[in-house]
Amino acid sequence: MAWRVIRIQRAYSRSNGAIRLAGNLAIGVSLALSGPLLAQPGAAGRAAAPPQEAPPPPNPIVEAVREANPQSPTDLARAVRIMVDAREWSEAKSYLQKLLDGRTDAQAALRIYRAYGPAFVLELSLSEELRPEGAQLAEFIRNTVRALGEDPAWVDQQLEAAADMDRQVAALRALTDVMPFAGPRLLEVLADPNRSLHHPTAERLLAAGGQPTTNLLLAALDAQNPAVVLAAARLLAKKAPAQPNVKFALVPLALRDDWPQPIGGQLKALCENTWGPLPRKEVVLRWLEREFSRLFLQTSERPSPVSGMEQTWIWDAAQNRPVASSLSPEDQQRLEALQRATQLVKLAPTDSRYVLWHEAARREWQQSQAGLSTPLLEPVREADRATQAQWVERLLDYALSSGRAAAATWAARQLGQIGGTEQLHSPAGFSPLVRALSFPEQHVQFAAVEAIMKINPASPFAGSSRWRDTMGYFLNSRMARRVLVGNPNTEEGQSWAGWLRQMGFEVDLVPTGRMVLEQLAEVPDYDFVLLVDRLSQPPVDEVIQLAQTAPWGTHLRFAILAHSHQMDRWRLWAEDHATVLVWSRVFSADTVQVLVAQLESLPGRRQLPPEERVERTKVILNWLAFAAADPAREYLELVRLENRLLPLAESTILGPHAVAALGALGTARSQKRLVDVASQPGLPIELRQAAAQAFQKAVARRGLLLTSSEVLLQYDRYNESATLDTATQQVLGSLLDTIEDNRRSSANQ
Repeated sequence: MAWRVIRIQRAYSRSNGAIRLAGNLAIGVSLALSGPLLAQPGAAGRAAAPPQEAPPPPNPIVEAVREANPQSPTDLARAVRIMVDAREWSEAKSYLQKLLDGRTDAQAALRIYRAYGPAFVLELSLSEELRPEGAQLAEFIRNTVRALGEDPAWVDQQLEAAADMDRQVAALRALTDVMPFAGPRLLEVLADPNRSLHHPTAERLLAAGGQPTTNLLLAALDAQNPAVVLAAARLLAKKAPAQPNVKFALVPLALRDDWPQPIGGQLKALCENTWGPLPRKEVVLRWLEREFSRLFLQTSERPSPVSGMEQTWIWDAAQNRPVASSLSPEDQQRLEALQRATQLVKLAPTDSRYVLWHEAARREWQQSQAGLSTPLLEPVREADRATQAQWVERLLDYALSSGRAAAATWAARQLGQIGGTEQLHSPAGFSPLVRALSFPEQHVQFAAVEAIMKINPASPFAGSSRWRDTMGYFLNSRMARRVLVGNPNTEEGQSWAGWLRQMGFEVDLVPTGRMVLEQLAEVPDYDFVLLVDRLSQPPVDEVIQLAQTAPWGTHLRFAILAHSHQMDRWRLWAEDHATVLVWSRVFSADTVQVLVAQLESLPGRRQLPPEERVERTKVILNWLAFAAADPAREYLELVRLENRLLPLAESTILGPHAVAALGALGTARSQKRLVDVASQPGLPIELRQAAAQAFQKAVARRGLLLTSSEVLLQYDRYNESATLDTATQQVLGSLLDTIEDNRRSSANQ
């Protein structure tokens, strides 16, 4: 055996703690076999000992950095960079921890940012191998740089220093480091005629910035101050005249008629000097219409993964300044649609189409940024309530036809505040508010349900049964996470269900495709659906396609569990379905955990938090308790929802609301359920008392509907309560009082 040793060269020096590495640092020792293995003396006749595995040689890069012993924040950051490049994660984390534990102040953070740039900070933030230290350091550096850039006093101090030849280089470097966060302040300086001394420095910094600074200047075009708009436009025309988005932003700006003079003339001259004669306004309007249609008028939105956020700048009217924001691709598209609609309405403010488009795009943007669960209601103007309601109804109709959930959610909620029964009737069939009940987004559906509750119709309308059924759909919601499994092999399906339950899921198991579709139509809060590839009646691909075209299945996440010889076929099919994952048949709890993690990473619908689902259910239950006892609402046949109410009666959270609704229905089944709940000592006493009161109301309304055996059971329960607490005895006694009062009343009639 011959050993070939390749020598390692190290060359590093220490200078103020700096680390310098050179030479071949990634080459180790290699083993080469040359010729036959030579026999060792005395080895004959006995078995050779198994060769011992040599420990891996130490990484020379790690040894070199350790020997350099970095101490300063900049040198520690350099050590982190080297270890990350070498994929020595534990070593990198040790230096990160030293940075976090040491004296990494604002100036040190700025030096690290200056040396390695935003790409290094982003890598620290996103790297799973460096968590949590990498993300913590990245956040500290990012916050420090942003705080300096957004501090007007600090920016002004650097501008003053830049006017001094002795301090100019350091000041410009410091301001460059915090760009584009210093951009808003620099724009204010440019727009201030009294700061002309600092205008050259501000222009130089804004013109030298990269794409983030260009985005900042584009956002500044939405400013209310014409001087800020003109300053941003001049820089954009000088900085990026070849970029299409710059031209498409400035040309419509120059064609507007609402600018004060001389701003309007200066904007036109700027554009003509940059791109030549301006096109006619009609040509620009047609182009903006096409762009708005491309961005906004969609029948559906393809969901994107949670990742993929983009940094951009948005003009904040409340703060009167641009603010940095991270936007998903969908939000970026919403913002661009709003910008195009704003350009249209500024160019032609009397065109009612453009006004509607702008209002819809504005509501879509505002509601999506606030979150669809957050109400953004506006005060009611009593003087023109009817006109306002008609306008919002028109906006709702437009949002529904455009597939825009956020704008539709806002409009439906607003109609609940200002609308009347006229919003439930339409000469063309279903009104927009009724159509919203079938929109493929639960926020829109529930906003419509609640709006109609607030309108509180006392007579039938087209779609009233759909309203009732949608209420029943939401009553099937639960607080736990739920999974639907479709598998004709019951034994295998039960194994999957058991593993999922160990992970905290509630599981519904069905054997056919038809039953999968029925369950999806009944239950609003499945996190995802697992379907075996041999599902039938109908087959699995038809089940998914039918579900995704129904209001309750849009953007729902599916997993197809396939046999190995069918994997390629299903993967090819799933390429056109962003919310479908193809997976091999699972055979262990560990595999199920990996499967669930993969499903969680898919784009698609995320379920609402449990507390929000509870609040929705309470809203419906409270309205049912009011409406079921009103003869004017008999047209709704609310008794059809009784099956949804019965399971909720024992819930510690929803039970008091459910028993009140059962008491309003007052049917024989409702009365039996109420006395059963009131008679269970294991339930909270407050719930039992509420059930007894609801039973009393039910009997007063419909008479006693318990059978003789059920009445006798109540006497037995009371007689057996001698050893129970006083409160329980009082509840059981009140039930008998209700029964006996009804008998006496019936006998007297």
